[in-house]
Amino acid sequence: MRQVSESRQRSAKPPVRGKPRPKPRAPRILSGNSRTARVLRGLAWAGTNWPATVAALLFLASASAYAAVLGGHFSKLETAALRLSDGAASSVGLSAHNVSISGLKHVTREDILEIVGVEEGGSMVGFDAHRARRRLEAQDWIASASILRQFPNTLHIEIVEREPFALWQHKGEFFVIDKSGATLSKFAVRDHLELPIVVGAGAGTRALSLINDLEAWVDIRSHVRAAVRVAERRWNLYLNNGVKVLLPEEDVERALHDLDRLHREQRILDLAVDVIDLRARERMTLRLTDDAAAKRKAKLAKVSRR
Repeated sequence: MRQVSESRQRSAKPPVRGKPRPKPRAPRILSGNSRTARVLRGLAWAGTNWPATVAALLFLASASAYAAVLGGHFSKLETAALRLSDGAASSVGLSAHNVSISGLKHVTREDILEIVGVEEGGSMVGFDAHRARRRLEAQDWIASASILRQFPNTLHIEIVEREPFALWQHKGEFFVIDKSGATLSKFAVRDHLELPIVVGAGAGTRALSLINDLEAWVDIRSHVRAAVRVAERRWNLYLNNGVKVLLPEEDVERALHDLDRLHREQRILDLAVDVIDLRARERMTLRLTDDAAAKRKAKLAKVSRR
């Protein structure tokens, strides 16, 4: 048994071991002062000292930006960047070369382009038609707007402007309003002095009904200088000659019809009266001016002495 085990030991082959791996070589840095050597040495230092590298880069970037602001070069850099953007957009056909705008009556083409943020020939990269439409409709003088973009460089804009309808005086200030009573900030009052004037709280939203009623009576309308809303319930009309006409809360059309008939028959709007009260349905009340009342009193006294 001992001989057999010894022969087996002699016949067994020793285990095969792999060849030892060579040790990694240290990176070879070029020596000398050549440009390539300096770059490689800098990269090697940055690879082993990356926190310091990041800090240095951030410092340099912030210092450069600060110097640009102090030197007044920031706007120049921004302008150059915008020109570069416009040039790139133009090269790929994404610039605003074909812009059509319809519906303009009281404002200019430049007003619309400024609101939507587009310049003639400028870049349309990132342009959002839905957002531009919301900007337009947020203007109190625009009733509605639509924008259609056709790639690559065509833009169709259609707007519906609100029409000036009357001048509304409220708390000592005048505003141009449309038929709904919405104030139109884009329109100057001095350019619309021919419009009818309505005064008081709630007058703006109720002006359409009154002015429509007055349009049916041309003689009365030609005498009216302003209409004042009283307690948000009814109107007082102020005529060019100083006469004040008190209208009822309801059935305004009937009251205007009676006033028009009396004016055609007796020229009542031209008489020396101070107030014409039409609030009562069954009767009309007149109050003379102080001068006319004094003359009438003197005349009656003279008659009574006889």
